[in-house]
Amino acid sequence: MKNATKISAPAVLVFCLATAFSGQARADCFDCLVRAADEPASVAAPSRALAGDLVACMPQGWVFGQKETAPEYAVVRICNLSGEDARFLTAPAKDSEGALTAPHRFALDLGDPAVSGGTPVDGQTAAVCIDRVDSSRKTAAEAALAARPVEDPSALTPGGGQ
Repeated sequence: MKNATKISAPAVLVFCLATAFSGQARADCFDCLVRAADEPASVAAPSRALAGDLVACMPQGWVFGQKETAPEYAVVRICNLSGEDARFLTAPAKDSEGALTAPHRFALDLGDPAVSGGTPVDGQTAAVCIDRVDSSRKTAAEAALAARPVEDPSALTPGGGQ
C-alpha cells in the first residue's frame, strides 16, 4: 500500500455528480422538487410558478434547502431516467418564438395516485407529467424528449428522414 493514491472527498463528489448528470450514465432515481402550491398572485406571469411545477431534479438522496419544504414544496422521486433527461424536466415553457410563457414547462399531476402515493414514479411508464405547452400527459421520459432542442429534425424521423 506504499503507492496508494489518496483521493480527496471533493474530487469524489464532483465525479459522482458528473456521472449522475452525464447523458452516458444511467441514474436510477432522482428526487424532484415540485411546487406544492401556487406562488402568490402578486408574482406576475410568466414568472409565477404553479402547483405541480417541476422545479429541480437532483440525484436520489439530495438534501434540499430549508425553504424548499412543505407546504410550498414536495419532493417526488422519479426513477428510470438518465441525468440528461432529469435536466430537461425542469425546462421553462416557451412559445413558438422562444418567449418565456411559464418558468416551468412540466408539472406533475399531484392528484394522480402514482405521484401522491408516496412510492417512486416510474419515468418510463407513468404518464404523470403535464406539458404546459400543449396540455398533454406524458411520462417523464417523453417529457424530457419533448424538451430537448432539435438540432437535426431528421434525427427524429425513423430512417434519418430518408
